[in-house]
Amino acid sequence: MEKGGQTVYYEFEIPKDGLYKIAFKYSQPLKANSKVFRNISIDGNILCEELRHYGFDYSTKWKTEILGDSEGDYKVYLKKVNMF
Repeated sequence: MEKGGQTVYYEFEIPKDGLYKIAFKYSQPLKANSKVFRNISIDGNILCEELRHYGFDYSTKWKTEILGDSEGDYKVYLKKVNMF
């Protein structure tokens, strides 16, 4: 579906306070040879400019993307949360 303004929510358990890498499994077959851009937020907040309009590459197959750039993976400080 090619419709802007959509949101996806994830819930996950944070076992202890600390720095975490965040990864997504995705496929992006709709925009051939182009990136699509998404805002990545936690609890409704975009934590840094790098997560505003984050680019996901074109792929007809499922890929795992660890959020980061050419200098390495981003690490986000998260506090312990028991969801389950």
